[in-house]
Amino acid sequence: MARLQTSAYHLLAGLAVAALVGTAAAQPKDQSIKITAEALAKECAADGAKAEAKYKGKTLRVTGTVGYVYDDILYLPVRLGGGKTSDVGIHYGKGSKPAVKMGDEATFEGKFDGAKALGPALKECKLVKDGEKKK
Repeated sequence: MARLQTSAYHLLAGLAVAALVGTAAAQPKDQSIKITAEALAKECAADGAKAEAKYKGKTLRVTGTVGYVYDDILYLPVRLGGGKTSDVGIHYGKGSKPAVKMGDEATFEGKFDGAKALGPALKECKLVKDGEKKK
């Protein structure tokens, strides 16, 4: 009986370690998930709840073509097909406006803020410079 309990204990301990390793491998604390604006928008449009669960609390590094730029937000417009469009909202806050203009190809890093009605949104964003993209 003691041998059975010990085996069960080792099995549970192994499963716990495997689960921890699996989540750590998914996104190390100092790394972001790299994705295009198009891929993120299509994923959110296909199943917003699934995208919310997948990206909740995660830092994303999103690359796309800059659309409209405002004081505290800009948009990366995406064509979804079938005449539908979506915008990835990049929130950077007032006074933190990045040096980009409409039509620029740019990469932004920020926290996933949900699959919103107009498209996915990121908060606390910053522009990623060319030298930072290779990390």
